[in-house]
Amino acid sequence: IVNTQGEVVGRHAGIHRCTVGQRRGLGLAGGPPLYVVRIDAEANRVVVGSRDDATAPGCVIEDCRWISGAPPPPDREVTVAVRYQHGPVPATVEPADEGCYTIAFAEPQFGVAPGQAAVLYCGDEVLGGGWPRAGLVELLKDKVDGLNVTDNQSSVMRISSLAICRVILDHGGEPILQLTCRDR
Repeated sequence: IVNTQGEVVGRHAGIHRCTVGQRRGLGLAGGPPLYVVRIDAEANRVVVGSRDDATAPGCVIEDCRWISGAPPPPDREVTVAVRYQHGPVPATVEPADEGCYTIAFAEPQFGVAPGQAAVLYCGDEVLGGGWPRAGLVELLKDKVDGLNVTDNQSSVMRISSLAICRVILDHGGEPILQLTCRDR
């Protein structure tokens, strides 16, 4: 188990026993509360941080299924539930790339994790849903927070983790040129 700075803070009994947002059962005592921020399966690592580190302003969902057969229009007011027993929260949904959709929460949400369903509603009507994609929630916070970006008019805007950003990725997972941002 490592903290967000990469320092070893403990050992885990298997990554399959951890989930994003988890606080209890990590065997980490003393100091401020630590939550699972992400799980790096390739490195067999669990990354922990503050509650703020485990929140996300949005996510990208994939493998979407829509009850009506078509996604909701971008101007439709929706709510989204992203965890078991998590009440739906206001959000917007927009097409991303290759059948994926970007969800921007009205307020940052705690514990958005791959493997948890994201279910979209309009009132009591289920519109459909998908699965948060691994890595992109972290990308929004880790790769973009505090970045200065020059737009087409050569002005500089400051991007924080409260801005909703879509970064187009190359096949290696590294951000490339296109960056679309919208302040929340």
